[in-house]
Amino acid sequence: MGSNMAPSYANIYMAVFEETFVYPSGPFRSVRGWMRYIDDIFFIWSDTEEHLRGFLSQLNEVYGELQFTMVFSAEKLQFLDTTVYPSSGGLQTDLFVKPTDRNNILNFQSSHPRRMIESLPRSQVLRVRRIVSEVENVNKRLDSMGLKFLQRGYPSNLIKRHLDQSKRLKRQDAMGPGAINPKKVSKRIPLVTSYTSCSNGVAAIVRKNWGILSQAFPNVPEFQQPPLLSYKRTPNLKDKLVHADQKSLGHTIVSRSGCFPCLNCCHCNSLLKGNSFTHPYTGVQYHIRGHYTCSSTYVIYVLQCPCGLLYVGETTQEVKKRLTQHKSKIRNGALELPVPDHFHKFKHNVSQLKFRFIDGVPQPRRGGDRETMLKKLEMKWIHRLETLEPKGLNREFGLNIFL
Repeated sequence: MGSNMAPSYANIYMAVFEETFVYPSGPFRSVRGWMRYIDDIFFIWSDTEEHLRGFLSQLNEVYGELQFTMVFSAEKLQFLDTTVYPSSGGLQTDLFVKPTDRNNILNFQSSHPRRMIESLPRSQVLRVRRIVSEVENVNKRLDSMGLKFLQRGYPSNLIKRHLDQSKRLKRQDAMGPGAINPKKVSKRIPLVTSYTSCSNGVAAIVRKNWGILSQAFPNVPEFQQPPLLSYKRTPNLKDKLVHADQKSLGHTIVSRSGCFPCLNCCHCNSLLKGNSFTHPYTGVQYHIRGHYTCSSTYVIYVLQCPCGLLYVGETTQEVKKRLTQHKSKIRNGALELPVPDHFHKFKHNVSQLKFRFIDGVPQPRRGGDRETMLKKLEMKWIHRLETLEPKGLNREFGLNIFL
């Protein structure tokens, strides 16, 4: 559905639509039970087919961009992963599997946390137990689900244990949250890392040495128990090869990478042009990725004094405005700042100040705090170029931005 917020947006939109146009409408009096999952709706109609189609036409006339489609039947109906059909005792449900469905259950040998893999059979047989309402179909669906796991390399004893457990479970008990194993509330600190082949070793080291932290801070209750080790997925091959962002198909102008004068300000003569630069002391060469001019915003810039010392800074405004501020502070002798203080001590002239742009943060296409991203990038360049005093002119290196 696109971004992570898309289901929430759809839920909010549909809730307002229902309150405004569905519930107050006249045909809604013929609805017996209205249930919705995001934008999929299941309801029971107690009037004629003609009036049902009229109800659909009425909803489709509200907004031209929003069109509903409808499937109805008096015998059985598929809704999400469920087949619903009437019987003498009311409505019954069964597990719905598409004819084109493939066995995409996670392989048992996949590089995922072992506890997560071993919990998959339990969650899936529990899902079957919740959906299938008629007793004569339960064992068939459970055995079919067990066969799928067996085909994906899961141990037969693991599958059998969860199947036997679910067969003994009453359907009503399976409906509640925390069925089979009640969910425990933990106050342990979560330690979230990306899962790799080294994660088990890291977890063992954390557990082994956690006592050092708990003894050092006995008054901190959060440190008295080891952390709750949690994992997030690392980028896989699909993530690296497939990008969901759709770039414009129109004509694009490819600009050269590097920093270039804007040819419209008084600072262009001080710009160190080019697509790469060499550290004046270490001799390491760095390539500039991106096209930057004096009018660029959200960039990382480097000031260079005649001594060769560097100062790394960031600005959200046009760089030429930020440079005007730097030169003004040098002329006015703002000695509390590192660059004016250095120029004053070593008798440098403001005309000797050189600068270049080395990096930047483009507008995030999927949202995010662009200014925070810029500050993190500044810290990385300060560390990479080693510009903290006395090797450079930067005085502060705060890590709070990463916490």
